Formats: sequence, structure tokens, C-alpha cells
Amino acid sequence: MKRTYPTNIDGRIFYIDEDAYALLRSYLDQLHQTFKGCEGNEIVSDIESRIRELFDERMNAGADVITITDVNNVIETMGRPEDLEGNDENADDNGAEASQSHRPPFFSINLPAHKRLYRNMKNKVFGGVIGGLAVYLGWQPNIMRLVTIIVTIMLAPLVTFWLFPCIYMIAWMVIPAAVTPAQILEMNGTPRNVDTLGQAVIASQAAPPPYTEDNASFLSTFFSIVGKTIMAVFGILAIFVCLISLAALVAVVAGVLAKAFYLDSTILDNLKMGHLAISNIYAIISGLLLSSLVTGAIGYGASSVLFHMKSFSKSAIITIVIVGLVLFVVTAVFGILAFAA
Repeated sequence: MKRTYPTNIDGRIFYIDEDAYALLRSYLDQLHQTFKGCEGNEIVSDIESRIRELFDERMNAGADVITITDVNNVIETMGRPEDLEGNDENADDNGAEASQSHRPPFFSINLPAHKRLYRNMKNKVFGGVIGGLAVYLGWQPNIMRLVTIIVTIMLAPLVTFWLFPCIYMIAWMVIPAAVTPAQILEMNGTPRNVDTLGQAVIASQAAPPPYTEDNASFLSTFFSIVGKTIMAVFGILAIFVCLISLAALVAVVAGVLAKAFYLDSTILDNLKMGHLAISNIYAIISGLLLSSLVTGAIGYGASSVLFHMKSFSKSAIITIVIVGLVLFVVTAVFGILAFAA
């Protein structure tokens, strides 16, 4: 039977068995020996804070004692000291070579030579492939996602429509995820040294914890993918319907204004609405307003999840619901009046 030791990590007490305690103690000692001085102490403090968060996640998952497996997972996530040092001299050599270089050529292509392609787990929708590719190429992730969606929709009538999803799934399986601080630095093309380690530790806090071997995590990931796929499809359809409703609304309102102020019913006649009573037209206008509001809200809600935009606030949701109910009542009233007439 192994002993357990109460250990204070960043102000939180954890019970750690003796093997895990020895390994964690050795890891922290190596960090203190690698990163010295005030700046080094801040880096080690950031790492200890992140270790506490990972241990908290492990305890919340039902663990009673931190084991050596947990410590090994944390070390793999945070990175070993030898992987994060020894790059300052190389950076100085590169700087000296750059200062002695000739003037730039007439034409050059700026390739991301110092970056590595990883899946971006901090800015992801499904697997982080598009987010990682955007970082690698220096694009905005949302712009790349939008371009991918547009190209996929354009190819929908063709057999090649399935090419993009297949490529994405293969890339998801092949491209590694940027989880550790060292991988995050490599993904962004940042030199791995003392100055950048602290920022990488903070950036790695958005990465998922390494405890994902159980079936529950697999199922939650699977259903999350299915749910986001359905949300993307309904979001695209909702935006499409919203645009059609807005175009029809503008046409009908323009026809009503032209007939009211210029006694010209050409637009309404072209819309096959010249013979309708005014109550019918008002019912159509309020119905188009209601359709635009509902589909626009659905489309924006889906886009806020897929493109990591700001979602609706509570006051905005309440306002949309109230306006929607008012438009529904107005549409129903004008519809009843038109039917009665």
C-alpha cells in the first residue's frame, strides 16, 4: 500500500501518492534549475498554476488521489524543461546572419518556414484543422472558415462535394493538436525560450485536459460534432431564408410606397399583389418581418457558435422574443381581417 502526501500546489492541497510525489518534485526542481531569477520564478509560478488547474480537473472527474499517471500526463501537457531552453543562442546567431544579409530580392514569397502545422485547439469548431491552417498561413480563422463553407456550398451539386469533408477528416487524424506550450509556440512560429514560455503556458489553458481516454469523452465529442454539423446546416438555411425574406420585404414595401405616394402600382402588379386588399398586404409585410427576425436570429446564433462571435445577451434575447410575439399577433390580426373581408 502506497503512502500519500498532502502537497500544496499554488494554494491548493492535493493528496499525491509517493511515486507521483517524487516525480512531481523532480519536475518542479528541474523547472527551478532551468528558469532562474525573478522572471524564471514567474514562469514557474505560471506552470504551477496550470498544474493546479489540471489536477483540479482530475479531482472533479472523480479521482481521490493524484497518481504517477496523472503527473506524467501533466508533464507531457506542460512540456519538459529541456524542450523549452537552449534556443537563445540560436536566435542570436540568426539575428547576426540577418544583419549581414544583402538587400531583399526583387520578388520573394514569404513562406511560414519557422511554423509547424498543428490543429489549433484554442480556436476550433470541430477538430481545429481550419484554425491551425489559418495560423500557419497567417489568415483570419473566420475568413478561412467562411471561404471553406462557400466553396463547399458551390460544390454541393457536384460529386466533388464530399472531397472537402473527407480531406478534413483525414487532416484531423494526421495533424497533431497543439496542446503543450512547446507545440503552441511552434504553431505560431515563436522561438522557444524563457521570454515566451510564460505566454505559452497561459495560452495552453484553453487546450483540453489530457484525460480523454474514457468512453464518455469520446461520446461527448462525437455528439458535439454531430450537433455542430446540424447547427451549421440549419444556420446556413436560416441565413438563406432571411435574405430571401428581406429582399421580398423591401420589394413589397417599395411597391406600397410607390402606390401610396406616386399612384404607381407597377411593382405590386409585378409581384402579383396589385389586386390584394390593404389588410392582405399588411399581413404579408408583418409576416416577412417575422420571418426575417426569426431566421436572422437563428442564423446569427449558429454563426456565433461556429465562428466564435459574441452571442446574444439576455436583454437582446428578451427583445427578440417580445418583438417576435408582437409581429406574430399583428400578422394574425391582419390575416384574420383579410380572411373576413
